[in-house]
Amino acid sequence: MDVGLLRHQLEFMQRDADKRLALVTGVGCGKTMVAAMWLLQQANDGQHSIVSAQNYSALHKVVFAELQRQARRFGMQYDYNKQEKVMTFENGAVIYGASSEAYDSVLGLTNISNYLADEAAYSCEQLRNNCEERCRGVDLKGRVIKARYRYTTTPSILPTSLWFREMVKKHPEMVIHATTYDNHKLDPSYVQDQIEKYGGPNSPFVKQQIYGEFLDGFANNIAVDVNQFATSRPDHRADDPVWIGMDVAAGGRDSSVYCVIDEYGLVEWVEEFHAETQKLVATMLDLNRKYKVEGVLVDTTGGFGVATVDYTKRTMGTDGVNFAGASDDDNIFNVRTQMYVDLGKQAKESHFYLPDAGDSLRCRNQLSYTTYIINNRGQTQLVPKADIAKIVGGSPDHADALVLANRARKLAGASVRKSSDVRAIAARMLAAHGY
Repeated sequence: MDVGLLRHQLEFMQRDADKRLALVTGVGCGKTMVAAMWLLQQANDGQHSIVSAQNYSALHKVVFAELQRQARRFGMQYDYNKQEKVMTFENGAVIYGASSEAYDSVLGLTNISNYLADEAAYSCEQLRNNCEERCRGVDLKGRVIKARYRYTTTPSILPTSLWFREMVKKHPEMVIHATTYDNHKLDPSYVQDQIEKYGGPNSPFVKQQIYGEFLDGFANNIAVDVNQFATSRPDHRADDPVWIGMDVAAGGRDSSVYCVIDEYGLVEWVEEFHAETQKLVATMLDLNRKYKVEGVLVDTTGGFGVATVDYTKRTMGTDGVNFAGASDDDNIFNVRTQMYVDLGKQAKESHFYLPDAGDSLRCRNQLSYTTYIINNRGQTQLVPKADIAKIVGGSPDHADALVLANRARKLAGASVRKSSDVRAIAARMLAAHGY
């Protein structure tokens, strides 16, 4: 980490006379390290704090992992309760963890002196309100403590960021910015990889993720409206054709997801954990024996699904697609964006079934955070997968598998039942139950 950048950011956070301060930066600037060091300083002074993150996974794997790393570095003795997300120190000071997944969990806490929101733009406003309301009381020495609120984040255009954007817009004096380039210790190849990851040097998301800038024109455009999915369907019959979408686990992920659909919508989810190619292929062949498979589409971005395609292409007609590939519509940024736009139209125009339970509920949640902007080329462009992963606690694998299955159906020239076919759908559902 660049020592100069770290010192500059930490000194800013230590301005105790300021009630609210925000550190808004590009990726790789050490925000979480600065947050951990500031929180540990308050604990060393005998003050209780709350630290929040957008979900419990980030809270444990990122925030408290960094707190423990820095505590060991400074020789601070502590006890960490992983289940409760609470860190207690020798002097009695406590750092409590909070998440948008359970924002009411902090309501019983008292004598809190400080609140720090890590990745604030990805956390809900109710979490922030509840945590700030806890900041009142005295420290361990009986001194009255003035509440201090600190926020660290990379900007976001997701709906969760609206409260944060409005706050810093109203109070620009509370913000310090840093870009990824300000960390001179970063390998230039890392920065270049990030630029490519977020769509190339001309992508507006590079301004957000690398330069730490808020994009003009807050986007609250959902690519797929989950409220437009049907929540019932006729029973699937053995002779009904199906299409399969497969999102293969890539670096940093531990599961591969298969989505099976027919003309009415979802039929089945299958998820394989830590599976090698041989197991992935075996599962695909099992699905082929179980259903009348008409088409399979696999995500081959980064090369992770290529072997599965090669082994099942002859048997099942499997094909691959690179999410970053060019769309056949000049107004759409890439293939992945096009697939989500197509599914959105499908949900709106047709009787497409996706229940609101089990794995489908996970899929609905992922879709609910998949928003888009119109980029500086006038193209529709999805938010980065990394932004969605920050909120839902992992890559949107189920949503990707669903759009792949839908594209496999579309490429085969098949269609799902139109909403106007409701009588035929109802008749088949009644017949399936003996009426």
